[in-house]
Amino acid sequence: MTATNGIPNRNQPGHWLVPPWPAGAGVSDVVQHFLRFAPKRDASPTDLLAYCEGYQAAIAAASTHELTYPAQWRWFNGLRDSIDRCVTIFQEECRTERETRTRGKAPR
Repeated sequence: MTATNGIPNRNQPGHWLVPPWPAGAGVSDVVQHFLRFAPKRDASPTDLLAYCEGYQAAIAAASTHELTYPAQWRWFNGLRDSIDRCVTIFQEECRTERETRTRGKAPR
């Protein structure tokens, strides 16, 4: 099994925010991998956005063969919705941070 692209750490070139995960990984493998490499409490909005966008893409590409019951599909759809909301939140935080820097004010 080959690996997919990981998420590079923009603050530490040559390091991973989330290392590559196996191509063709199932939903539970992807979730386990991303939980293992969840950002630390002091992560920047940029890192959080990169993490969530990578998680979003990995979940979208993950094999769903293991989801056989309606409850599993509800959980999966809820997870996707949560990740989508996180992407939206961190996109807005990054936009606000860029606008604040552009105006020459320190971020809050």
